[in-house]
Amino acid sequence: MNGDRVYAEYLVEYGSASPIPDVDPTKNSDVQYDYEFIKWDGVHSYVEGESVVNALYSNILRYYKVSYFNLATYEFISTVEMGYGSKITTTISRDGYDFDSWYRDPNCNTVFNMEEDFVDGTMMLFGNTVMKGLQFN
Repeated sequence: MNGDRVYAEYLVEYGSASPIPDVDPTKNSDVQYDYEFIKWDGVHSYVEGESVVNALYSNILRYYKVSYFNLATYEFISTVEMGYGSKITTTISRDGYDFDSWYRDPNCNTVFNMEEDFVDGTMMLFGNTVMKGLQFN
């Protein structure tokens, strides 16, 4: 079996070894992991009846490019690779200004909440600063 799908079926004589498929199975990546086949969970050397053998995979954390931009200076800051689930802790500084927030868009419509949000794919983050002591109501 490969997940919930039959990968191969063999009719094996009692007492014989079960064959191993010539081609390793694959598992589609998801947003968090790539998957690498490692082995079958129970290839039997002495078959005594019906059995199910499952494909086993290792989970390989996916990494995504995160690009940072400074809206105040209209500058590209950098691009780094970060693993899925990583928190963004980087801020930007500018004399006389406080860091406001990272935004997922250059129009500052969608805030990236640094305490709750995490790297969930390739991202562009736009940093904004506000004058020190300036408060919005």
